[in-house]
Amino acid sequence: MDWQVEILRDEYPGFANQVKEVLKTEDHYIYYLMDDDKVLRYDDILKTIRFFRSEYDLQRTRIVDEMEWRKIFQNRIVRLLTYEGMRQDELADRIDMSVGAISKYINMKATPSAYVLYKIATVFDKDVNYFYDIY
Repeated sequence: MDWQVEILRDEYPGFANQVKEVLKTEDHYIYYLMDDDKVLRYDDILKTIRFFRSEYDLQRTRIVDEMEWRKIFQNRIVRLLTYEGMRQDELADRIDMSVGAISKYINMKATPSAYVLYKIATVFDKDVNYFYDIY
């Protein structure tokens, strides 16, 4: 358990002291059971956290395949562009990418990398989890 808690301590020191138990480590996620019985999921690549009310809620979280996630991403990015009154070329300029790449994401022809997702989330003042949360 030591190395998993140390990883959390580096990014979120306040939460490291509240870890009751490390539940599991898979892919780039580490799952922690906290003192209040909530579950914290730490993403070791994006360095982000997400809370679940309980282990039961964690188990109920829906897993989607890449095409379904692209559809969810498409809906959210189009909604953000519309809400902000921003065009694809403006977004491309702000994140230093080609308009063609943005078009591929919107047309579900490509999946943005974690870094590109972070840059897009920053432009819209959103947490990257906005694009990951499945309702």
